[in-house]
Amino acid sequence: MKIAFLTTTMFSKTNGPANFAVNLYNFYKRKPQEIDIEFFTEDVKAFKTVVHVSTKWSTILRPIGMIIKSVEYFNAINKKNYDIKIWNFSVIAWFTILKNRGNSKNVVFVNDKLSLDYSFSFTYSSIRYGIFRLFESFTCRNADCVITNSDILKRKLISKYGVKDKKIKVLFKGITIPLLNQVKTNWEIKRDSVIQVSFVKTNYVAGGLEMLCNALSELNGFVFEIKVIGPSKITNISLEYDNITINCLGRLKKNELFETISQTDFYCVPCKEEAFGQANIEALALQIPTIILPTEIQLNIHSDGYCWFPDKCDTSSLAKEILHLLEAPSSQRKDKALLARQVMHTEYSFQMTLEKFRQILEYTVDEKF
Repeated sequence: MKIAFLTTTMFSKTNGPANFAVNLYNFYKRKPQEIDIEFFTEDVKAFKTVVHVSTKWSTILRPIGMIIKSVEYFNAINKKNYDIKIWNFSVIAWFTILKNRGNSKNVVFVNDKLSLDYSFSFTYSSIRYGIFRLFESFTCRNADCVITNSDILKRKLISKYGVKDKKIKVLFKGITIPLLNQVKTNWEIKRDSVIQVSFVKTNYVAGGLEMLCNALSELNGFVFEIKVIGPSKITNISLEYDNITINCLGRLKKNELFETISQTDFYCVPCKEEAFGQANIEALALQIPTIILPTEIQLNIHSDGYCWFPDKCDTSSLAKEILHLLEAPSSQRKDKALLARQVMHTEYSFQMTLEKFRQILEYTVDEKF
């Protein structure tokens, strides 16, 4: 089975789709005999084992760039025959699916609900996602298989795009589990000292950095330092608080990231639109006490047996849960953290993901939808 894997992001990003692409690529490098796969991305200029996709025209025509980009990926991939084409971002598959119906199988990933939950308003973002929704719905209805990361998104694909139930597969994009020498081993919190908080999200606005700061500012008796990993600086929101210091560390290599956040007292990215939340998974696997907003998707993925869930998705509830975590016995933080690593290793390791992914591909090649 000859496979083409197409992804707009790979080495330059740290989000879930990019990490999945890199994990798959690293597996291929270690065991090339087990999988016949070729990678296509605009994310590199020259890489022996990755095909560079030129996105000159989509870069120039930026307002409709993502639509034009589909044609550029088609031109890059159309020179060879593949049994199956895997699209890590569903929108860019539309032109290939339109032109090559029946010639090979197309598998598309829907990684979030942003286009699915689109509602119109006179803003650039709204118009952009409205256009994405048109092309994503066409792609999902006409692809041979649609992979998403939760049963909630699966139901949305059925109800909003009219995708057939049996065409949709749920796959959690697992992580490379951190080694034992990288994990947190001390759950004591010195509340009379500066409390260290970790936040990993390049898009800190969507990630809820302001909400986290507002919640921490309500806890007047404590002093916090937030280690923000992803952005090198905060530019478009004002975050000035008497009891909070923000330290932007920019992008870090994976080992550096693990070392940095495992030394913090707790981890929190209060993102209301989180789809899977790979950084949450990594923090939990590192045995770091992790606070996650109780959105429908996150409650479907995680349990309060090892997570710290506020009662609601608002600032006041988040502040109360942070206080609850700080005042809890260290033994409780330890018990939750150890269970978290065990669950992440069992359910969300990349090896488990890869095996399920392989089964989906084999099913897709054999099955006619």
